[in-house]
Amino acid sequence: MQQALAKQILLKGGVISFATDTLFALACDATNDEAIKKLFALKKRPIEKTAPILMASLEQAKTYAYFNDTALQLAKAFWPGALTLVLPVLEPTTLSRHTIRDGTIGLRVPKSRLSLGLIAECGMPILGTSANIADGPNLTTAEEIEAVFGKEVFIVKSDSRISGIASTILKIVGDEVSLIREGSIKEADLAPYSKVH
Repeated sequence: MQQALAKQILLKGGVISFATDTLFALACDATNDEAIKKLFALKKRPIEKTAPILMASLEQAKTYAYFNDTALQLAKAFWPGALTLVLPVLEPTTLSRHTIRDGTIGLRVPKSRLSLGLIAECGMPILGTSANIADGPNLTTAEEIEAVFGKEVFIVKSDSRISGIASTILKIVGDEVSLIREGSIKEADLAPYSKVH
């Protein structure tokens, strides 16, 4: 019931919140410009900063971004999980231009049945960023999210547990592999799969 309601809200350009494997997410339709503007306004985050896109599978992600051998190895090793890959976007794309920065997009397949179920139910890529006010502390319960965002955000209630640690972000463009943020997955864990700069 909740997933069906969340789908309707996303299709209408609304913002939802749900527990991923790492943190609670604020999420919207990644193909909808106005929905993304609304989410970023709620979060008080500059629109040019973009945010990761949550995918249901590697196969879905491959329809939106270019995976070279290194990216494929990393995705197969750490997805579903706490690794966000920033990769060249495949053009033309149905994704909002607000998800693209310097020709790249951030992608992640979360290790959470709730998250994967929502993405599959909606049949669309979902832009998902941490549930907080920009540069503020992460909100770790549905009650905290409701206190900050009120009725502007539909919260999908669940028993899902979050790790409380953000995903690791790795950018791969050509032969260049750059660690943007070290989170749940440590640089040493990535080393067997890539030479990180």
